[in-house]
Amino acid sequence: MIAEAVRFIWGASAVQPEKPGFLTGGTDLLVTQVGTYRLFTVAVSVLSVAAVYYLITNTDMGLTVRAGVQDGEMTEFVGVNLPLRFTAMFFLGSVIAGLGGALRVLEHGVDPGTGELFVLRAFVVVVIGGVGSIFGSVVAGLLVGLAAFLVPGVLSALAVTTGISALEIRGITDLIPFLVMIVVLLVRPRGLFGEEGLLE
Repeated sequence: MIAEAVRFIWGASAVQPEKPGFLTGGTDLLVTQVGTYRLFTVAVSVLSVAAVYYLITNTDMGLTVRAGVQDGEMTEFVGVNLPLRFTAMFFLGSVIAGLGGALRVLEHGVDPGTGELFVLRAFVVVVIGGVGSIFGSVVAGLLVGLAAFLVPGVLSALAVTTGISALEIRGITDLIPFLVMIVVLLVRPRGLFGEEGLLE
């Protein structure tokens, strides 16, 4: 309903906001040059992950939420308002997702259907990393990103080297996250760093 309301009011055309001036251009890293905006997104991502990790592992809020996931009845018995804390964590997760979307928009633009692809990718990353593991989600995100970047290039190079044009598969980039997920789940059904019995 929200997506259709957006289409009705603003149309279905993609919008490309302008980046701030200080984030345009490239930054020389001696061995290569990287877009300044991409370095900015990496820095924001690292800070966000570090802040969430600290919140989950070193604060009363994070520890009680983790306890509530493991044994909600006992956690509430000692006086913790779990519904309020779960709602606060959901709100925090939504804020971080919104931040990620805002960073993505400045580089690739946005249209009413932009979020659908990233919701699927986020789900895949959580499954690969293992439900309940922040570190697993970070590793899975890096793994999926590297695979999506490297595999098409490797296949293209093999197609040129061997002369087998069928190796250069169009649209393989969109399939890679799901292929990685299938392989990981076949080898380790609870994900790379999933906690045994977390959701049992």
